[in-house]
Amino acid sequence: MKEVGGINYVDTLSRSGLFLGARNGFSPEPVSPENLNLFDIPSMTVTDKVPFDEVTAYIEQAVESGTMAVFCFHGIGDDYIVTSREYHQKIIDYLQVKEDQIWVATMAEIAAHLSK
Repeated sequence: MKEVGGINYVDTLSRSGLFLGARNGFSPEPVSPENLNLFDIPSMTVTDKVPFDEVTAYIEQAVESGTMAVFCFHGIGDDYIVTSREYHQKIIDYLQVKEDQIWVATMAEIAAHLSK
């Protein structure tokens, strides 16, 4: 699933110099930054169909193991792989309650931080 036209796009992205990193959206297990390929960052794709307890368990697993949990959102309220605004806000509210334990950042911010 990491190929386009039979070519591994992870390697192509890495060599392109166009991006600092990329999430994969296919494997939601948290990974420690030391063992991370910045162009193949595991993430959980979230839609309204993903039970909220799975989302919070993913967050808690990352907190407990001192790693990161990355989410893939494509369409908040509309578009492709839709997550409703209400469900997205529910996740944000959960993260805000834990703001003393969790750094919430964009993929670009995370990749820039890890590439230092």
